[in-house]
Amino acid sequence: MLAQTVQCTCRLRSTGDAWRAERKPFISGEGCRSKVLRKSSDLLVAGLLARAICRGEQRRPSKWIRRRAEEALFRFGVIADVQYADREDALNFTGSRLRRYRTSRDLWNQAVKWFRDEEVDFIAQLGDFVDGCNRGVPGQGRRALQELLSPVDQGPPVLHLIGNHELYNFDRKEMETGIFLPGLEVPFRTSAPSGLNAEAPSRTSSYYSFCPADGWRICVLDPYEISIMSHGGGRPGMDEVPLEPQAVEWCQENNPNDITQEDFARGIPPGVARRWVPLNGAVSEEQLAWLKETLDLSFKRNERTIILSHVVLFPDATPGGNGLTLLWNYEKVLEVFRNAKRPPTAVLCGHAHLMVNSVDEASGTHHVTFPTPLEVDPGSDACAVVEAFSNGILKIRGRGDVVSSTLSPLFATCT
Repeated sequence: MLAQTVQCTCRLRSTGDAWRAERKPFISGEGCRSKVLRKSSDLLVAGLLARAICRGEQRRPSKWIRRRAEEALFRFGVIADVQYADREDALNFTGSRLRRYRTSRDLWNQAVKWFRDEEVDFIAQLGDFVDGCNRGVPGQGRRALQELLSPVDQGPPVLHLIGNHELYNFDRKEMETGIFLPGLEVPFRTSAPSGLNAEAPSRTSSYYSFCPADGWRICVLDPYEISIMSHGGGRPGMDEVPLEPQAVEWCQENNPNDITQEDFARGIPPGVARRWVPLNGAVSEEQLAWLKETLDLSFKRNERTIILSHVVLFPDATPGGNGLTLLWNYEKVLEVFRNAKRPPTAVLCGHAHLMVNSVDEASGTHHVTFPTPLEVDPGSDACAVVEAFSNGILKIRGRGDVVSSTLSPLFATCT
């Protein structure tokens, strides 16, 4: 019966530095991975426990049984704001932090090796993969991409979220359809990687969802669907690139400064008003409707959800609550979360370059903002492996500036 309800596809797993194809099952009809091998272990655990009970054995289960019962359903790597460029170190645009561009590439390579050693199911690259300064030299953005993608060309699959630096370097349409690079089989794309059986409005959509294991769903958002550079292709104020007039008007009417200049946040006090800067954006009404429908369907399927976004979605998840990296229409996204019958378990973001861990008490959703490897101190790091369990718990195992933590489900009563 099992063979009739399960169809198989290939999964890439690491064996040292080589990769081999391994048969991996998917559930028919639902588009959701079924961890058959792990389920078989669970059945074995249940059988051993039942046999012990029938024999009248009151001892605690063996360490082996407990270990198998507590095994993660899936795990994935997380890294944010690599912002690689083949250039010397330099201060950020505010002059407050040193950016070590080549070190960031090295830390990405080390993270990929760790992720492969951990046999992650996928990598969540939370956006700003290459730095906008690459735009200043013809072809340098693609060369930077090629360097970064080479270690993961044979797997595991990478979710490339769309960030502002992606839009500084590349045209949106080419990112959504896929940028093919010499010597690499897998293109760089901000739409769903092939093989995930993703659910999305279209094949090239930069927001989508997929089911990595029974009872869980990953939702990727596009926080620049509405932005002054939503079509990409250049750096506002530096390159000859057409800006989106409606987005410019929306941002400018909430910001007293000229938003096309580098001092766009001058004089704006820390808080949610600071979000009205050109490095942020908004989700459309269509994306909000899709998000609501996805959460509704996930509840009906008894799935917990993890949201991935480059831009921060919760004010307290910006460093010190400064609001500088907050989504323009964050209130509408939080309203969808809070009104869901089962709000998201966690939201994982980048963009702010510093680690923040917070909880929205109105929904019980954890909001985690990941630091960048670009600005860590020498000898430090900034990446994590996230493990998801059947009881709804997420465990973040961080390296360097990423603080390890356990995120427990905290669902508030929502209408």
